Amino acid sequence: MLSQVLREIKKSGTTVRLDELSRRLGIESSALEGMLDYCVRKGILQDSVGDAVDGGCNCGSGSCGSGCEGYEGCPFIAKMPKMYTLQERGD
Repeated sequence: MLSQVLREIKKSGTTVRLDELSRRLGIESSALEGMLDYCVRKGILQDSVGDAVDGGCNCGSGSCGSGCEGYEGCPFIAKMPKMYTLQERGD
């Protein structure tokens, strides 16, 4: 199954969104994300978690107040879909 997922990413020739890959392969996003995260940890894939549209959290400005939950919990940051790209291998 994992080799099929990697073939599909390679076939796309570019960065692939998790939801698009899930649709193409007919695999539940949550199951697919686990496989892809494993490949990221092994250095096979690179993920781009889709940082905030505005470039990131600016909590240092004090605009969030003292109850800031950080990047992951911030309601003011738009999150983009998780995407994956094959790592360039120098073998």
